[in-house]
Amino acid sequence: MSNKRVYLVDDEPDFLELEREALDGDFNISCMSFGHAILNEIDYTQPSIVLLDVELPDINGYEVCKQIKEKDQHDNISIIFISGNDSINERLAGYSAGADDYIVKPVDIFELKAKAHIVSKFQQNKENIKTQETLARDMAFQAMSEASQYGRVLQFRKKKLMTVNRTKK
Repeated sequence: MSNKRVYLVDDEPDFLELEREALDGDFNISCMSFGHAILNEIDYTQPSIVLLDVELPDINGYEVCKQIKEKDQHDNISIIFISGNDSINERLAGYSAGADDYIVKPVDIFELKAKAHIVSKFQQNKENIKTQETLARDMAFQAMSEASQYGRVLQFRKKKLMTVNRTKK
């Protein structure tokens, strides 16, 4: 099982169960039926991926997505909409809200698993790049610091040689 946490948010219990069964062995799964539930939960536990329905009983999924993205300052949460709304305008609204992908119901379980794994792999690659960037920045600062120290040593040595040359004359 991956340590990646996935939140499934849908008001259809049968569909939540289908999603959970499809992803359960690969991810740490939490199921919710209300948009406000995930917005409250994100304050305490941050998921890696949210599979989010557009039509929720308490709040529109697009609004949930926008609020999650506002809370996610470092863009660590990936959101995939799963909805029966299949018009191009609905999908574009999902992307405008901040979603990473949009799957139309009825969902092919193999597609769902594939997309969840692709997003998870993308997140891992992003984390690796951030780590490499931090290491590169640290090395650059170390090199600049050492270069500065070498410069001071050379200035000291130059002054010393000039002093020695004056005393010889």
